[in-house]
Amino acid sequence: MNSLNCIALIIISLTAFTSVTVDGLECWMCKGNINPGCNSPFVGQVFAKKKCADNEKVCLKITQNVNGETFHVRKCGVLDPSLPETPESMGCKDVSDRGLPTVEECICNTDGCNGSGRLIAFGVISVLPLIIYSLLIA
Repeated sequence: MNSLNCIALIIISLTAFTSVTVDGLECWMCKGNINPGCNSPFVGQVFAKKKCADNEKVCLKITQNVNGETFHVRKCGVLDPSLPETPESMGCKDVSDRGLPTVEECICNTDGCNGSGRLIAFGVISVLPLIIYSLLIA
């Protein structure tokens, strides 16, 4: 592979794995107790992502159990100031010990990350052109 192809591959790789949010964070916003499509499995085609307020730096997916029924709330949120905005503070946490109807909180900080597990599929799909390109020039 010549140096021009290497540079092109690096640029394509950086583009595929870099997300830049210019207009602020966008999260899915819905309540499963009002619209069942918000629950699992999430039906994203029914909803639109909404722009979060400037102080809302994370997306939340909250799982609640009320009167034996489990539903999800998806929304923008404010990160607890005691937590750094690092990968360690992102993810899902069991909070059932708090005595509230909320049993799990998932926190993330990229556009639409509080939807379903489609982000894994998106990552694979975004790498696919790189694989094809490298096979074609090899």
